[in-house]
Amino acid sequence: MNSVAVVTRAYDAEAPYIVSFIEHYMRLGVTEFHIVVPYQNPYDYLKVICNNISNINLHLEIEPSNLLEGVQKIALPYVKSSHILSVDVDEYLHVDKKYFETLLAHDYVKLNWIIAPYLNLPSDTVYGFHDKQCKYLIKKDICHSFRDHECITTVPTQPYESEIPLIHYVYRSFYDLILKCALSNYGDYQSTLSNQFSLGVTDCKKLPLKFKMLAIYKRIVNASEPFVVPNYCKIDVELELAIIKDAVMFEQLSELSSALERYASRLNLAKFIKEIRKHTAYKELGRLPHSWLAKIADNCLEVELEPKSWIKSKKNASSWKNLMIKLKKS
Repeated sequence: MNSVAVVTRAYDAEAPYIVSFIEHYMRLGVTEFHIVVPYQNPYDYLKVICNNISNINLHLEIEPSNLLEGVQKIALPYVKSSHILSVDVDEYLHVDKKYFETLLAHDYVKLNWIIAPYLNLPSDTVYGFHDKQCKYLIKKDICHSFRDHECITTVPTQPYESEIPLIHYVYRSFYDLILKCALSNYGDYQSTLSNQFSLGVTDCKKLPLKFKMLAIYKRIVNASEPFVVPNYCKIDVELELAIIKDAVMFEQLSELSSALERYASRLNLAKFIKEIRKHTAYKELGRLPHSWLAKIADNCLEVELEPKSWIKSKKNASSWKNLMIKLKKS
């Protein structure tokens, strides 16, 4: 009989969101969960939650792994189900239980992302856009090892590309973003230098990489036709706030939020997309690493306006005068 085990990686930054994630996949019929804590990442809060849910297996990475291969491989020998769903805690399948079960007829299923950045106010829906990255559902018997966005199989296997999207909530709140930056010790992209928060407040080009990627995603969503997806995420607000107060200087958060908005507002999206399209690596692979995207975005920021004279330059004054003339004539 077919069954599914969810294998994911997590640490304390995921603690306020892990219960919602588990409950979502339990509604789809999943009864086996494996959570891998990456090397030297904090997990005290996460451990308390996992100990209270009987079908969660917690695994610790004792030595640093090859990031390309993925820490999820640690759980592979312990999986009992026929299939493995490899997803992160911020990734939810937009599917009902009946259709989910039909996917188990395939040995290897590719699940394409919809990127959905958080809204500033709580909502049952969010806006998203399609992305080329994906996660996967794989039959355990042919799974040799995990990678973040593909599986190494024991036999050549052509993935079935599902029409059902995997919604990737690129931060479920601003606090989620802060926790990922403050607590993670997992690879260059996941890690944040301790002084980047302070530096980013005064110079938004020095914000952590995750801030820049969120700004890019928000900019794309806000400039696109509305594409609405459900918001399946539920947040333990009290726990989120408690971890935030333990992890960062709380009084600095409003300044960081403003810096994020400034970066997104100054990004010239047309120029950014143009620079990506002409990049050699993009032409070959169809995508670029996040660190490269952030560098391109840095070079596509509009010059900051002067608060006292943003409309007083000769060019702006002339444009304003011409606009007023046109309005009078119309």
